[in-house]
Amino acid sequence: MDYTVIAVIDTKTATKVAEIKADSGRVEAINFEHNGSRMFANFRTQGRVGVFDKNSYKLLNTWPIPDATEDVPMTLNEPDRRLFVVCRKPARLVVFDTETGKVIASLPSVDRADDMAYDSVNRMIYVSGVMVLLSLFPKRSDHYEHMANVASGPLQKSQFCARVETALRRQFGKRYRACENFDLHK
Repeated sequence: MDYTVIAVIDTKTATKVAEIKADSGRVEAINFEHNGSRMFANFRTQGRVGVFDKNSYKLLNTWPIPDATEDVPMTLNEPDRRLFVVCRKPARLVVFDTETGKVIASLPSVDRADDMAYDSVNRMIYVSGVMVLLSLFPKRSDHYEHMANVASGPLQKSQFCARVETALRRQFGKRYRACENFDLHK
């Protein structure tokens, strides 16, 4: 199949209200603007990000991911207008400006990335992969610096928040409640 169907569900009535056809054989991550009208979906088999209107469900644009494919995890920093996408081939973190769709940063990431989160309080990006948890620290809106590679354990791919906190405690020697700051509940 060369497309994916995204079902739109009314959570109050538990009914499907629409279907969105995405021109990619696989879509794994979807992020919504909370103060805007857009939805971002990774078009994993296309090496692109699809930008949809979340009210009309229409595709507004696609943004190519340069020199990388297999985009899997994705997270949004809406106040700073940044979309973070991690690719597997090669392992890269790609940062988009959500106003222009332009790539503003691209740097090495962990192999086989499977999840990520943005900590708005500490301005940290956490990316988990097989054997390594990578932390990146954005100093300014358009400058990102690798901070640490932290071992996570063989083939450990679940319990993301627990892995982040354990790895940071092991690396920096203090208790760190990273998941309290993730923008997961907006």
